[in-house]
Amino acid sequence: MDTKLSTVAKPREGRRTVIESKVSPAFRGEGDTGYICGGCGTLIADKVRRGQIRNIVVQATHLATGLWLLCFSRV
Repeated sequence: MDTKLSTVAKPREGRRTVIESKVSPAFRGEGDTGYICGGCGTLIADKVRRGQIRNIVVQATHLATGLWLLCFSRV
């Protein structure tokens, strides 16, 4: 089951862990949940277990434009 997530503002220094990823998905597991960026539709996490990823922000390269985009937080 895929879950569409909300975009977030860049967190202040030291408030959240920010993962920079140039690949999609940034996370791959053996669960049954996928997380998709609510802004650009990029697959951020594929086949992870629900609740496995928490309190992070993924900063992903937008595949079409090469721009950085903050994709999700507090999954």
